Amino acid sequence: MTAFRKYAASVVVMLLGICITLVYVVKADIDEFREEQIKIAVSAARNTEALLQLYVADLRRSVDQFFIDNRQNFLNLLNSKTRQSARATLLQRLQRQLPDAIAFTLADAAGQPLLDDESIIGDTCRENIRLFASDPAGIAVQLRMHADKIDGHFDIMSLLPISVNKDAILLVAFKANRIAQYLNLLQSPGHSLFLTQAGSEGRIEIAASTPHQQLRRKRELTDAETSRVMYSEHVDATAWDVIDVIDFEMLHREKKRIIRQAALLFVAFLFGGIVAIALIRCRRDMKRGVSTELESYRRQLEEQIRNRTVALEAANERLQHLSLSDGLTGIANRRHFDHVLARELRRALRESSPLSLLLIDIDYFKKYNDAVGHLAGDDALKKIAHAIQNEFKRGADLAARYGGEEFVVILPGATGEEALKQAERVRQLVDRLNIKHPDSNIVDHVTISVGVASLGTDQYKTTDELIDEADTALYRSKSEGRNRSNTFQA
Repeated sequence: MTAFRKYAASVVVMLLGICITLVYVVKADIDEFREEQIKIAVSAARNTEALLQLYVADLRRSVDQFFIDNRQNFLNLLNSKTRQSARATLLQRLQRQLPDAIAFTLADAAGQPLLDDESIIGDTCRENIRLFASDPAGIAVQLRMHADKIDGHFDIMSLLPISVNKDAILLVAFKANRIAQYLNLLQSPGHSLFLTQAGSEGRIEIAASTPHQQLRRKRELTDAETSRVMYSEHVDATAWDVIDVIDFEMLHREKKRIIRQAALLFVAFLFGGIVAIALIRCRRDMKRGVSTELESYRRQLEEQIRNRTVALEAANERLQHLSLSDGLTGIANRRHFDHVLARELRRALRESSPLSLLLIDIDYFKKYNDAVGHLAGDDALKKIAHAIQNEFKRGADLAARYGGEEFVVILPGATGEEALKQAERVRQLVDRLNIKHPDSNIVDHVTISVGVASLGTDQYKTTDELIDEADTALYRSKSEGRNRSNTFQA
């Protein structure tokens, strides 16, 4: 291995090591970012849970104080015949003291209603009152959002003395606007805080972006949001979990930033490595100087000689093929036929094997040319030549144009009987070509006549004798009416 290759290999190994290191660095940075976001989410969720506890406790104290301050008014409400007016007055006072309050009702300690409610107080509120009556400590009644006739609210209840020996349950319904404001205030940039129903599949009860809760249009965390939940904190004495969800765009942007920085660093190292390799290569090329140019010239010259040799061999092969092929039909010509017949006859005599020859003539071909023209005649010769050649595909067989409208086929190893069968097959093949002959004395299409001559295993014949016998058999086929095959008979 040359010094340059060693240096290049070391640079590649160094770049691979840098690439692997950058992958670990990217993963570590992304993990560090996620851990930092988890800490932010934990802090936001816990602060929200603590603030909600203070807010709920403050609401309970305020409800108790409002009842104490207005005990006489509540007694008057219960004893008044015009409860609607007295109730409206109390509700106005309640909303001045607690702006998020939207309605109230009274029930006795057993949970039985003391007021006829036609406001937004519904079945869920009454169920909460009954649960509270059985558990005044409030353990069985968890704070939760539920729907009303207009929107949604949550209930604060207290067991308070309404007279000397009589207690009453006061229920005040509150909007969730203040809680939504707290969520909006405490959520960090790139994070969203939700209050979800504990034990549900991410059912959202309160969100920072929806201060007016439309509970009849239920919304749950999507699968994408669920996959991005960073932390969850349960709010004691409520049916709520505080959920912190990281923003996908922020997470995606941070990942892209980390990956982009790593990519830029890798590109810088890669560029440095390429520059170093280029400098080493340039120095090596300068040392080579003239020897490199001479080597290149030598290779070019050898390539040119090799290409010209290949081209010359191809041209010679084409010339050889042209010298042995008929110019019109493309099959073997008379010269090729004479050479092959002499060679195959010597082999047959040497090995005492049979040899057969077919001499084929197109019937009334001169009349065909006179009737349709020489161009159509040439086309007919091509079709018949190709049909004959396709019929004889054995390696030793040879189909050739003998001259004019005559063709000849050499069949090494074929007896006279076998050759006559093959002659009949080729005659039928030409017959099926159905080349229309407008002036034939036999049929309405072009036909052929065939003469067959054979050399037996115990015979001796010359090429001329074999050709003459085939010609004699052909003459017999013509004299018998053409469009037939005959074998030579001594």
